[in-house]
Amino acid sequence: MNLHGHVPSALVNITSKNHMFAIRIRDILLSRRNTSSQTKRTRPPLIPSESLSDSLTRLDIIRTTDPGLYAVALHAFIEAHVQKCIGSTREMNFTAILLTWWHEHRDDVTAGRTGALSSEDEAALRAILSSISRDHRITNTVRHNFARLTPEEARGVTWNFLRLGDYAGWSALIEARPLRASLESWDNRESAASDSELIHLKFDFADLQRRSAELLSDRPLIESKEREIQALRKRLHALQAAPDQPAETASPSGGISRNGLSPGVAEIQSEIRRLRTEVDNSDYKRYIDGLSRFSLTARTRRDFEKHLIRLTPEQREALEDFNTDQHMLITGGAGTGKTLVLLEALSRTLKNRSPELDMGQPTDTTLVTFTKTLLKYDRYLASLMAPGQLQEADLESSETFFWKKLILKEPNHKVDYQLLRGLMNEANTTGVLSDAELWIEIEEFLFGLNIAREEYLDAAVPRKGLKTPLNLKEREAVWTIRDDLDDHMLTRGIYSKHYARLRLLHWLAEDDEGLRTHEHLFVDESQDMAAVELMCLKELAGKSLIMAGDTGQSIYGFINPYRRASLELSQGQIRLLKTNHRNTIPIHNLAESFRRVGLSPGEDPGPESYPFREGPEPETHQMDDPLALADLLAAKAKMYIEELGYDAEAVGVLCSRTSHLRMMAEKLAGVGLDSAVVKDSGFEFHRRGVVRLSTLHSSKGLDFPIVLMYVPELPPAKEIDPPYQDRLYRNLQYVAMSRGMDVVERFL
Repeated sequence: MNLHGHVPSALVNITSKNHMFAIRIRDILLSRRNTSSQTKRTRPPLIPSESLSDSLTRLDIIRTTDPGLYAVALHAFIEAHVQKCIGSTREMNFTAILLTWWHEHRDDVTAGRTGALSSEDEAALRAILSSISRDHRITNTVRHNFARLTPEEARGVTWNFLRLGDYAGWSALIEARPLRASLESWDNRESAASDSELIHLKFDFADLQRRSAELLSDRPLIESKEREIQALRKRLHALQAAPDQPAETASPSGGISRNGLSPGVAEIQSEIRRLRTEVDNSDYKRYIDGLSRFSLTARTRRDFEKHLIRLTPEQREALEDFNTDQHMLITGGAGTGKTLVLLEALSRTLKNRSPELDMGQPTDTTLVTFTKTLLKYDRYLASLMAPGQLQEADLESSETFFWKKLILKEPNHKVDYQLLRGLMNEANTTGVLSDAELWIEIEEFLFGLNIAREEYLDAAVPRKGLKTPLNLKEREAVWTIRDDLDDHMLTRGIYSKHYARLRLLHWLAEDDEGLRTHEHLFVDESQDMAAVELMCLKELAGKSLIMAGDTGQSIYGFINPYRRASLELSQGQIRLLKTNHRNTIPIHNLAESFRRVGLSPGEDPGPESYPFREGPEPETHQMDDPLALADLLAAKAKMYIEELGYDAEAVGVLCSRTSHLRMMAEKLAGVGLDSAVVKDSGFEFHRRGVVRLSTLHSSKGLDFPIVLMYVPELPPAKEIDPPYQDRLYRNLQYVAMSRGMDVVERFL
């Protein structure tokens, strides 16, 4: 499946930075189209079959010599064989050649299919051409500077070459098999971290990364020089296209230069070379080129993983003896594919439902998600994994699911998540707890953990994580307030979140008729469900509760919900995933440092996971001025979209406070970028062309190729005991960083 990067703006507009070149290519295309329609010529084959086999054999010979020369040869192969389809390409660069081929032969691209390409295939092919165009900038460093490429970069160029060959036909030839076999390390998910050339490249790039904020300030000057080059090229084109004139009219100095060019042409060419040298030798250009090289290794290998039409061996093993007749837990670190395995298990279970249930009737199996944002994302993933197999009714948010159940017994009840917060000032007579502490004590601790009176007062249940200690008299005062609030909510029929779950537990114990309609319930991000919610789900599931979660990623609760809900499972009921498919090695290492450093003795560090993709090291930017920090982030977002070729929707801006989202949207708009908040009710993950905004908390369960974290401050949690507060902060930053697939930058 292809989640990101398949809207090829670079191939639609060629480049916004070279308007005159775009006009020239447009004229070439129109001229070709007009010629074609006038002569009604028969279009030649997409790629002539002659010499393909010999050329592929030559490529394999070159492959074993030098990675850089091999990458250049791959692009020479493409250019040579595309040129046979479109004729002369003398006035065109590599991107224009690909673009012309696409426009003239898009209807011929069938790759063994019957009929024309689908819109999905067209989008995929455009994305491939865009990737190959970006790769060409890297092969040019070999062509013009005799630079070295790493074996991993050569594999990246090979993957895009073979993907184009899937459509053009050469990848199906027997001579292409050795090239496909060269990706064996990718098939086996081996890391390239020990590649000495890659290590050297990282070392050279480190200083540029440290200075990236400073280098980004040079961009306006670089863009000014690029515009000057464009203007000079326009003048040069006009001079070269003009009829022959006396030499003295071409230049004030008159005459002809020694190289046979008129002085006007020679002077313009000299000035273009000077400006181009300044641009190409600038530290900013070196930074972008280095980032492009790491981007190639990260993006192509991620794309390769998406096109593997199979479960990984680890995922297959997790599902082989999966027993939905008992409670199960799928666990693992961030990026290990817990949600994907959960969705696959759900899909397999639903295949066994009776035919009458497939005719629009309620299903007896549902996946419950922690938030509505996660619900939309899981539905989006399900539509990509198994189109048509999972219906909307098969996935629900916990809020909707619990409301639908309780309304069967209390049709007029309402749930207000802010209700108790608004009552605290009037209700708080403890004399020791602040209003915020009292709210946590009652809503999160007593209601959220389903604490009984005997536990709280007689057994003095430990209040782990809560900052202010309470003696028996103070606990009695809290319990009296709890009972008063209980009466208040029952009388009005308006409940707090966790109290509504307690009411559902009450009906399950007293009168469960009509409530237990599910054989199986699947739960995503189960570690952030309150214990009372897991208790309800366990009671509502006739046969089993199938969960995906990792307590090391808990960002809300500070007490293990599984233990409280009596859901501590045996080893036979747990499936552990260890391979990190989402993050690059540098992102994984940074995230794990937050997850594990500072753990208190005996604290569970969570399961280990192992990444295999390489990519750029995460960057950290620190400033005293939050607005200047936001400006830098917006400039970086624009850089990744315009310079690195990422689509806008591939960029996730994660903010530590909800109040930052509007300001960040304004900053992005200031640099010409549209944005949307993923938590907004109208947002859909199918939407393209907008940068995605989220709080750190709402990013849970999502992923983005580019993650830009705006964290000038962390949300307050002063009512929680410092050790537990530190753990929640660590987990929150771990979760946010581990959303990044290729790149993570932190703005602190």
